[in-house]
Amino acid sequence: MTHNEPTPEPFVILAMPRTGTHYLEELLNEHPTVLSNGELLNEYDPNWPSTDRLLGTDRELLELAYVRCPMRDYKNVTHLGCKINEPQFRERPAFFAELARWPALKVILVVRRNVLESLRSFVQA
Repeated sequence: MTHNEPTPEPFVILAMPRTGTHYLEELLNEHPTVLSNGELLNEYDPNWPSTDRLLGTDRELLELAYVRCPMRDYKNVTHLGCKINEPQFRERPAFFAELARWPALKVILVVRRNVLESLRSFVQA
């Protein structure tokens, strides 16, 4: 008899830069069954294998994020996600539409109400 492991429920964190998504990811990753793997479209994010992933189609990128993703062995992951900042969509204009079609995707939208605080944070970074 084979035992099929359930597929983790997918989620994405969408935001503008400097809105606190890094901190949110750290909090989510403290949970024993949640894994957020960082910025899928950021070529410098160390959570993802090589930058060659960005040469694939939008669908292939999402499959990497939600099907063939880098997992952490010590977690029994039930919820799996990544983060995408708005400017990254500009380089892949069809990506958002492909993301919206992903089955059972949950979206966490992060908005920083005080735009001046975002600008201050950007200058400090």
